[in-house]
Amino acid sequence: MYIATELLFLFFILLVKIFFSTQTNLLNVLTFLPILTTALYTSKYRHQIEKGSKILYVAILFAIFGDLFLIYINNVYGIFFFFLSQICYYLYLTDYKNKEGIALLTTINFICCTILKENMLFLEAFVYAVVSIVTCVISTKKVRKRKIPFAYYISFVFLYICDTNLFLLSCISEFRLSVDTTFFYVLEWISYISFQILICTSIIHRLPKKIEDIINRVKKKFLFDEEIWKEKDTF
Repeated sequence: MYIATELLFLFFILLVKIFFSTQTNLLNVLTFLPILTTALYTSKYRHQIEKGSKILYVAILFAIFGDLFLIYINNVYGIFFFFLSQICYYLYLTDYKNKEGIALLTTINFICCTILKENMLFLEAFVYAVVSIVTCVISTKKVRKRKIPFAYYISFVFLYICDTNLFLLSCISEFRLSVDTTFFYVLEWISYISFQILICTSIIHRLPKKIEDIINRVKKKFLFDEEIWKEKDTF
């Protein structure tokens, strides 16, 4: 039911954006519902989340505030909350290393957002992009060493695809480029919904069998290619 609901939201988001783009209020509601639903569904089964993965649940909660601020209140704080989500992913992937440095960076970031407000928008987006790239690189290294579940890795890849398309859309808007943004928008939301479904169902151990089978096939292919790559590297 959860997955069907998320896919239904995706369908209506793309439908309204492509064919009824003037309905901004409706689109704002639709784009907030997926992460809200994901958070509520994850909260329902939060007792099934392993201790080491609980910070991923916290990341989902931060994403709610990210969407809320980004859509309705303040863009800077919206990106800041998504930055906090990325920090949660980073802490999970690094086994909570550099906590003090991360806390200091987050505090400075928040102060800058509070003081500079909209003037901080571009810099905040840049900081978020850097953390997103770092998270993607670390997750790739971790999955090669079989230190994180493969489903987590796939979800992080989807999130990175989403972030990349969001960045491209921001650049197009910022520099007022004459580019059709439909493709970027569609790919952004397909990736974002896919990320939510995968990370949510994975951490609460309710990943549907069909999706798990697909991920396992991809995993076998990925790891097989990785073994070949390692063998070649030894010569």
